[in-house]
Amino acid sequence: MFALWTRSLQKISFFSHESHTPISLGVLIDVSGSLQDKLRQGLQTVRGVASSLSSDDEMFVITFNSRVDLKQSFTSDPQKIQSALRDVRAHGE
Repeated sequence: MFALWTRSLQKISFFSHESHTPISLGVLIDVSGSLQDKLRQGLQTVRGVASSLSSDDEMFVITFNSRVDLKQSFTSDPQKIQSALRDVRAHGE
């Protein structure tokens, strides 16, 4: 099965958040060798998001190249996310 993903920039003109609603967030990180130059910035972004989660939020991290690896299942602990990202390296196809 193949999926086609396209990206288009959209300007957000208004955003409101009146009360805290817990979120469940999944992060998929492409660790293919061809993305080695972009991986560091991507990991920085994921770390920043993880550090801003509240105790009601949860997040999981999966890396993929020619194989898929669950680095961290759903957790509300930002330190577990940080630990899961420590050994992430670009490799493979």
